[in-house]
Amino acid sequence: TKERVKLTIRSFMIFLKERNIREVYGISPEEVRCFIEETYEGHNGSMDSVIYAMRLFFQYLESAGVDVKKIMILLSFPMKAKKVKPTFTEDELVKILSSIDRTTAPGKRDFAILSLAVSTGIRGSDLISLNLTDIKWREKEIHFTQRKTKKSISLPVQKPVLDSIADYVLNERPKSELHCLFVTCRAPHHAFSTSSDLDGILKKHMKVADIAHEKGDGKSFHGLRRFIGTGIVSHGGTATIAAEVLGHHGIAATRQYISTDMDGLRKCLLSRSTIGGAL
Repeated sequence: TKERVKLTIRSFMIFLKERNIREVYGISPEEVRCFIEETYEGHNGSMDSVIYAMRLFFQYLESAGVDVKKIMILLSFPMKAKKVKPTFTEDELVKILSSIDRTTAPGKRDFAILSLAVSTGIRGSDLISLNLTDIKWREKEIHFTQRKTKKSISLPVQKPVLDSIADYVLNERPKSELHCLFVTCRAPHHAFSTSSDLDGILKKHMKVADIAHEKGDGKSFHGLRRFIGTGIVSHGGTATIAAEVLGHHGIAATRQYISTDMDGLRKCLLSRSTIGGAL
């Protein structure tokens, strides 16, 4: 996201230079409109990120004392609506976990990985980076620094999930000097390279559990994180609580989980009798 913002603002600076505009005080809404129209020709599928970058830029100028009110009005039109992303049902996840054979390797590892993801909503990139020392057995928590946000976070872990991790570490994890918690089952043993490896594990057990998967159905490893966020909101938790659990900086990134809580959205419906009348 940061690189996209930099690229957009750099393109805007080049655009202004070509029009011989050398000072920020000389930027008019018309120049901004022209830039957006030109950018649309090649980026019509990602204009929301372009508008977002422009807003950040002019918010910065506003904080520096530049009058950009008219330009901010121009940039205030809503970005395109984001799609509501589906996720797993609780029954599907129970079926997947129940189908894992923990009597043969790497069953114990896979069960521990998926149980931890389903119960905490941890990102795949963070899960593959977990070290053995990140597990706080007595406190029943995991402590780690998120790779995406660089934010330190502590998450409670249910005892059955801790037991599954202990079962893996004691009875199946290969003897290794590696500090990472989860390692590959084949020698030479090493840490997972990317979170896409976890998608492969999930899909393998989805197939055993006879859970169908289609493009866009949300049934991916990241979908386990979405399941947690949706579950918190649908069971009465606030977006703020969901943001804390998922390690978001604010609730903006958590709003997608509100949109998947259909029962909660039904409570917000207004009667047709209010249309055209005073609310």
